[in-house]
Amino acid sequence: MRGRQIPALTTTCLRLLRETQRTDLDFARLEALIRKDVSLTFRLLRYANSALFGQAERIRSISMALTVIGEDAVRRWVALATLPMLATNKPSEVVTLSIVRARFCERLAELGMGVQHDEAFLMGMFSLLDALIDLPIDEALRELDLGPGITEALLGTATAPSELTTIYKLTRQYELGDWDETERLARDLGVLSSAVGAAYVESTLWAEQLIRGIEG
Repeated sequence: MRGRQIPALTTTCLRLLRETQRTDLDFARLEALIRKDVSLTFRLLRYANSALFGQAERIRSISMALTVIGEDAVRRWVALATLPMLATNKPSEVVTLSIVRARFCERLAELGMGVQHDEAFLMGMFSLLDALIDLPIDEALRELDLGPGITEALLGTATAPSELTTIYKLTRQYELGDWDETERLARDLGVLSSAVGAAYVESTLWAEQLIRGIEG
């Protein structure tokens, strides 16, 4: 890490994110990591006890919360819960843009009916990881091990075209306002350019609502 000491909280968040990249989640390992931080524990219990899961009895343990939520939801919750913690002392716009990108990439994947939308979501979520933890993007991604598809798309090192690469390029060009390139990339995905704009508006609103729900 070039002699740079990463704060303990950042290390915990990165370890937690790495754990969620496993094919089969180890809830015991996740619980041990979450238990290290009071804020993470509080957020998890609040989430598990929300109306989303409709539990008759209040959940009071990390292990029960993880079981109730289930693997797929745990992966997404970890990404969303740790992002603001990684962004301590960073402009709030960095977190907001990361979440907007996550949802936008996910929606593009759904509209294109190609790659798994969960991969696209993670790609957008961590596209600004270097700004969040003050490491070059290649080193930051190495800390997470998101897999070759996402990593190559974010680094621009893919040797062959892929839907993840196209989705990320489209996202960047849309943000830059390059409408000709946006339309071309949308065609490559099989998505109408009008649907791209609608997806970005929806993603922005989704991110604003989500941030209000996960803050604190």
